[in-house]
Amino acid sequence: MARDRKLLRQLLRFCPHPICVTSNSPSWHVRKTLEAMGLGDIQFENFFTPDRLPFYPTKHDPKSFFGKNCEELFSYARLVVFDDSRSNLSRICENFPKAEGVLVSHQNPLTTAWLRTGLLDPEFEFDQVQYLDSKNAVDRKSIDSKVWNEIVASLQDLGKREVHIADVGAGILSMLDLFLHGDASEGLQPLLRIDTKGPSYVHYTAYESNAKLYAACHQKLLSWGFIAREKAGNVIVYEGPSAQVRLILQNFDRSQPIPPPDLIVGCCFADLFDPSLLVPSLIRSFSLLENQKTILYFPITFEGITQLFPPQPFELSIDGTIPSDTAALRVYSEALSGDLGHNLDPKLLQDEMERHGFTLQRKGASNWNIDHGGNPYLYRCMLYFFGSAAGPKLQQDGWDAQCWTQRIRKRNPQIQVSNADLVFQVGQNPEHCPHNINSDLVSEEIYFVGPRDVTTRKQRIPGLRPTQVLSK
Repeated sequence: MARDRKLLRQLLRFCPHPICVTSNSPSWHVRKTLEAMGLGDIQFENFFTPDRLPFYPTKHDPKSFFGKNCEELFSYARLVVFDDSRSNLSRICENFPKAEGVLVSHQNPLTTAWLRTGLLDPEFEFDQVQYLDSKNAVDRKSIDSKVWNEIVASLQDLGKREVHIADVGAGILSMLDLFLHGDASEGLQPLLRIDTKGPSYVHYTAYESNAKLYAACHQKLLSWGFIAREKAGNVIVYEGPSAQVRLILQNFDRSQPIPPPDLIVGCCFADLFDPSLLVPSLIRSFSLLENQKTILYFPITFEGITQLFPPQPFELSIDGTIPSDTAALRVYSEALSGDLGHNLDPKLLQDEMERHGFTLQRKGASNWNIDHGGNPYLYRCMLYFFGSAAGPKLQQDGWDAQCWTQRIRKRNPQIQVSNADLVFQVGQNPEHCPHNINSDLVSEEIYFVGPRDVTTRKQRIPGLRPTQVLSK
């Protein structure tokens, strides 16, 4: 829902055409609703509400409803009207011959609006479950096997028969199956071992913030042999032969804090947040400073670079200029960071982790290579993201964004996305331990008091974190 609102804001903010708001509700209610949706500062061309006229007309009588603005509306070469009422659309189209009525879907109103821009494939319908399944399949092929196997070995070397794992981004139970069974074809070892050494049981806490995906999570767990044992509010407990799964339908930072697990994992997760907010939330939610052995593992962390191969240059089109792939994808990255709040620089995450006493233990490359033939659904999802995130800004800047997305669909270049697998742990480097972060230092300073009068003075200064310097 939050992402949908951000994308809607993006569409309205950068739309090159005038946008009017119409409603049968009074203006105060319309503006209150827009404020609640985070759209209160969008500059709309006009507001058409019944309370602006003394006889309180509605859209069912379009000429009375639009009043003196009818002439202006008649002057437009094209008039697109979105409404969730067939009756309203029918009446407006009868009175305005150039009007094109679009019935808005209650299931996915945002997609309905986006399709009218020409930036998205009209034959493609985004489905969250299909996207996560296809993404997880590519993740398996992309994860750095050396880093994965070192994580598994570290958990096995704990000497515990039961290990605790918290998955803070468990989209369709993201990493559970991989921990239980591994993937021999990709060189990924399973956590559980047949011999007597290492863990034989996993306590897996899976956080899924989208409650609408509960049914898909439930079906996936049943297909893996789990049985639902109990449900209390938004927490559902499943039992399997070698694992217990606590599915929590809530963000980890809004849930009841749990004791420090042996491992926190978040696949395709850490880059979605501002590090200065993410790291303290993790510390609070899992009491991490109480247990310096907890490992934090962030596989498939986006590094901010998306490329198409082979790339295409600038081209002229009937309506203007098609941007080069490099220029367009630069705008895409800017939209992800500026409008959707993603962090595209893992170094910022590392700095924030070190500021709180963690050190980077391992790092590996986990780039996505997405081919239209190899994973067609994820490929089309990426084009959906390109069009919805970058398209409006490209249009505002004068580029032919519609032809750019169409060119990609026609040529089907390979999509390459730069990612990294990051592993952190607290207290491994004494220099970065939390108890040293805020400790005061004592400096001895030289003071020139006057001619031939020099003295020294000791002064306490606040302790510096790894990424800080003292400026006086």
